[in-house]
Amino acid sequence: MPYWRLFYHFVWGTKNREPLIASKWENSLHNVIAAKATELDAFVHAVGGIKDHVHLVVSVPPKIALSTFIGQVKGNSSHFVNHELDLDMHFAWQAEYGVVSFGGKMLDVVVRYTKSQRKHHAEGATIAMLERVASEVALNPRAERAKPQRGWVLARRASLFQPDGFSLGLLRATRTRPQENLCFVSSCVESFS
Repeated sequence: MPYWRLFYHFVWGTKNREPLIASKWENSLHNVIAAKATELDAFVHAVGGIKDHVHLVVSVPPKIALSTFIGQVKGNSSHFVNHELDLDMHFAWQAEYGVVSFGGKMLDVVVRYTKSQRKHHAEGATIAMLERVASEVALNPRAERAKPQRGWVLARRASLFQPDGFSLGLLRATRTRPQENLCFVSSCVESFS
C-alpha cells in the first residue's frame, strides 16, 4: 500500500439551500456520512453543519477520485434521509460542492471550525474559503480571471501567546500580480484559534 497523507475539507448544501436538515436527525445524517466515507477507505476527522449545508473533514485515499468520493457520500446520505427517515418531504443535495485541500498543521483548526458550525454562523464568523460551494466564475460568468482577487487565507503568524511561538490567523490577502500567481498578505483581520 502506498504512503499518503492528504487532507480535504468538503462542503455542500441542500437543494436551493433550503433549511431542511432538522436537529432531530442531524446527528444520524452525520453518522451516515461518516460511515459511507469510512466504507470508501477514507479517514473521517469531522462532520458538521447547520440546517442548509454540511462540512466534512476527511483524508481520502488517492485510489478514489474526489468527485467519485463526494458523489457516493452525497448519494448515500440523501438516500438515507428519503428512505430511512419518516419525513413528509423529498430531500436532495445541490449538485455542486466545494473542496479545499490543506496541510496537516491546519487539521486542528479546520476540525474545530467544522465542529463549531452553529457558533460560527450565529456570530457571523465564517471563513468564506471553507463555506464556498461554487467558484466565483461559476456564480458570475462575467468575472475576469486576470483581475486582482481579494480573498481569505489561513496562515501561521508569530505570537508570544502560544507555547510554540505561533498562532493561527485569518489574514486578508490580495493577489496583486495574477499573471505571476503571487499572493501577498495585506492585513491581519482577526485571530482564529
